[in-house]
Amino acid sequence: AESPWTIYRERAITRLERRMRKTVLAKKVEAVVGPVIEIIHFADPFCWWSWGLEPILQRLREVYGDQIEVTYRMGGMANKISQWRKDYNVVDDKSLKSWIVESISLTGVPVDLEFISKGSAKSSWPACIAMKAAELQSKELAERYFRRLLERIQVEADNVSEDGVYLPMAKEVGLDVSRMKESISSGRATKLFEEDRKAMNVNFLTLVLVNKKNGESLAIGGEFSSEEYEKAVDELSGGLLTKKIPVDILEYFERHRDNRISAREIATVFKISEQDAEVRLGVLTEGGLLKR
Repeated sequence: AESPWTIYRERAITRLERRMRKTVLAKKVEAVVGPVIEIIHFADPFCWWSWGLEPILQRLREVYGDQIEVTYRMGGMANKISQWRKDYNVVDDKSLKSWIVESISLTGVPVDLEFISKGSAKSSWPACIAMKAAELQSKELAERYFRRLLERIQVEADNVSEDGVYLPMAKEVGLDVSRMKESISSGRATKLFEEDRKAMNVNFLTLVLVNKKNGESLAIGGEFSSEEYEKAVDELSGGLLTKKIPVDILEYFERHRDNRISAREIATVFKISEQDAEVRLGVLTEGGLLKR
């Protein structure tokens, strides 16, 4: 039988994995005020590739600040997780675990290897719809919410497909739970989710970068270091964006105090080796400045 990785690659919609392609999305684009580059991430909180791209997105946010914006669109990994496991030949837990091990050897982020079986979720779609409901309130809070969804599902192995879990989480990040419920029950969030799914023309390993002023775009897939993405931002912007060099790890932790931050994320954001990141985190922890 084919490996799940082989099946995934064959079924991926994109032809842009591990390379870049430039396209013109529109012949005429109006002048844009605000962020110059939009980074579109078709994601799912149950997808380990989505979690694996978080350190890259954090690096880009730190380097380019408000000159870029990240847009999360929900691709919907699995309406029925049981069927998804059959489709990728990972019905048994051992095969699924092997696939996850292979995948995180590329991403380097921490994942509970049994999060899908432990969480017992039937579908990834409720969490995706909850994310769209969050976006109807606030893009900033929705980004924080999505990060917590990723962590709760893949690191803490919680069943976030149930409203008894994803609604309290919404409150924790500052979202209005009553509005969340209304957005979901009215079907508005589901409609946005369906639009995202229809618009998805790349796979979960791919980020699409768009110059909002001229419509040119680059898509990069299968890369889990920041270099190619930064090259793409610089190319699309004509090298005109100001770049900041992140240096203060403790300050980064303070701004992301509610998140689980791995050595891989620190290594990516601050462009240091993972070994160096481990050492620095150890020093900060021993000094009482961080808690593991």
